[in-house]
Amino acid sequence: MKAFLKKWAEKFSNFQLLARIMICMSALAILVSVAGFLAFQFSRGVDSINNVRITAFGALEEGRQLIGMFFFLFLAASLVIGVVIAYQSKEFAFPKTKMAPNKTLPRLCVANGCICLVNAVFCILAVVVDVPKVAEGEKGYVPPTAIAWAWYLVAIFFVIAFLIHLVMLLPVLKSHYNMPKLNEEEKK
Repeated sequence: MKAFLKKWAEKFSNFQLLARIMICMSALAILVSVAGFLAFQFSRGVDSINNVRITAFGALEEGRQLIGMFFFLFLAASLVIGVVIAYQSKEFAFPKTKMAPNKTLPRLCVANGCICLVNAVFCILAVVVDVPKVAEGEKGYVPPTAIAWAWYLVAIFFVIAFLIHLVMLLPVLKSHYNMPKLNEEEKK
């Protein structure tokens, strides 16, 4: 196992390759954050199938709006951090001059992955907090609505983004970064 980790740490030592991987990871985090914003926006209304009101964290009631605010802030944080990582990594992925690696970018990727995990928890809470109640005296269960399934799907994508970002722990802990030499063709 140690040899396997050492081999991958050496591959991730090439900061140009690592920057390209971070751009892809950030693109995933950005897309999932935008999907979270869309789910947040479309979660206001009445489900026509079950005749129940679905709102994100009870947005029409004051009791749970604070949870919704924190979710919105975490969505915004994952979106902004993803954009910053992608923008900063672009210079290293396609270098025009020799540069020193920026060691904070992989750490930001790990932090963004943790924020994605928090967002996944909030996506599950969005459904659980506002689960439709069965009327008193009735037995049965209200099936998940299309809006609830959208929240679950976004939560799954946030978990996938978290797991992919977790891969950056290896370079953060084990790699000694270097930038490869530029080819003569790239210099011209």
